Amino acid sequence: MPITQRQIALEAKVSRSTVAAVLSNTQRERFSKEVQERVLATARKHGYRPNRYAQVMNHGKSGYIGILGFGTHNSLSYRKLGFATELFRRLEYDWIVHEAGWYAADEDDVCDLLVQKMIDARVEGVLLIYPPRRFTQGHLERLRKARIPVVGVANEHLADLPSFVSDRSWGYHFLTRHLLSLGHRRLALLYSNPACLEAFSQALGETPEMAVKARDFLTPEMQMLPVEQLTYLPGWLGMRHLLEQPERPDAVVCANDAWALGALKACEEAGLRVPRDIALTGFDNDPAGAFGTVPLTTIDHPVKETAQQAAEFLLNIIRNQPQPCEQRFVIRGTPIIRRSCGASDG
Repeated sequence: MPITQRQIALEAKVSRSTVAAVLSNTQRERFSKEVQERVLATARKHGYRPNRYAQVMNHGKSGYIGILGFGTHNSLSYRKLGFATELFRRLEYDWIVHEAGWYAADEDDVCDLLVQKMIDARVEGVLLIYPPRRFTQGHLERLRKARIPVVGVANEHLADLPSFVSDRSWGYHFLTRHLLSLGHRRLALLYSNPACLEAFSQALGETPEMAVKARDFLTPEMQMLPVEQLTYLPGWLGMRHLLEQPERPDAVVCANDAWALGALKACEEAGLRVPRDIALTGFDNDPAGAFGTVPLTTIDHPVKETAQQAAEFLLNIIRNQPQPCEQRFVIRGTPIIRRSCGASDG
C-alpha cells in the first residue's frame, strides 16, 4: 500500500504540514536544508509518489510541466528535450510531453489540440521547443488566459515570449570569415533561415572584393522545407544545383550538419574530393558529423545551455521569483574545426 504524507511525517519526526510544504516544491525553502533532506529521504526510501489530482484540488498546483515539441525526433530537438527534463527531474517536477509529429497530419489543427491537452492536464507551465509558425500568437494567448506561463526554446516568431536561442547569426558569420581566412574565394550558401543569409552576406561585405564573386551562388529558394521532413535531401539537391553553375564554388556554408552531409554525398557523386576540391561547413555539431568519411567543421550548438536556462526560467516564473526584463536570450556556441573546411587533418 502506498505510503502517505502522514506516515512520512511520523518517520521523519516533523508535522504533516511540513511534509506537504517540502514535497510541494514551491514552499520547501521555508525549512532548513536538514529538514528538507530528512523529509525527501524518507519519501524516496518508500517510493512516495504524490497524487496529482489531490494536489490540484488542495493547492491548485499539479507539480507537472508541459512540454510541446515540434520535431523532437530530430537529434537537436530531442537533445534539448532531454536536458530540459533532466533539470525538471532534479528539481522534483514531473512533466507531460506532447510532440506534434505524433498526431495525424490531417488533424484539423494539431496546435489547437496540443494547447487544449496542456490546459486539461492543469500543467503549471509550458515549454515550447522549436514552435513553428503554425503555432500562432492565438495559441500562446489561450495558454496565458488559462494562467499557464510559457517559455520558448528556439522561438523565432512569437512576440512577447521569453525565448532562449542559439546565436546562429554569429555562427554563420564566423564560419564564413573562417573560410575566407583559409583562402577560399568562391563562397556559396545553402540555407533555410534568413538570418543565415544576412550573416553570410555581412561577412562577405566585410571583404568587398568578395561580395560580387559570391553573389551568383546564393540560393534563397533552396528547398526551404522543415528539417524534420527532409533531413539530408535539401543539402544534396542544393549542392547538385551549385555544381551545375558555370563557375563552381570552392567552399559552401550549409545551414546545418544534416544538409552538409547531404552536400558531401553530392560532391562524392560528382567525383569531387572534400576539402581538396571544395570545402564544406555545417552547423549544430550533430554527432553524425564527426563520424562521416570527412568530419565536418561546424558550430557546437549550445543545446544544454538553451534548454536548461529556459527550463529554469519557466520554473522561476512558476515560483514567483524575480525575472529579468529582457525577453530574448541569445547563447553563443563554440566553433569545432575539422577536416571538411581544409584547415585540419582531424
